[in-house]
Amino acid sequence: MEARGRLEKVDLRSHEFRVRDDVGNAVILKHVADADDAAQHVGQWVLATGSAVLVSGRLDALEDACVSPFDDPARPFLRAVATDVDELLASAPGPDPDGGLDLTDGEYAAFIKAARG
Repeated sequence: MEARGRLEKVDLRSHEFRVRDDVGNAVILKHVADADDAAQHVGQWVLATGSAVLVSGRLDALEDACVSPFDDPARPFLRAVATDVDELLASAPGPDPDGGLDLTDGEYAAFIKAARG
């Protein structure tokens, strides 16, 4: 079985780790192989494999887990550079000073009638 998520808990003494996915599901990793190497990925996305421990039909833990780096699935959607507010406002369309509503006489009359209730 496998679990993907951010490695968020590392206990080198007990070799017990934990990964959590973006929706908040946590999976405990027990007896992690190469714990010192795996710990280097704390805070990063990893792929964990091992023997499944199910609780009420849900993956709760992986026994004899192996941890390897895994690309964050949200990476393509994350912007490396924030857009400057002034640049954003300059690119946004604003009101046309010479514009306005172009209504026919009938549309204007219907609007006034509706506005008066």
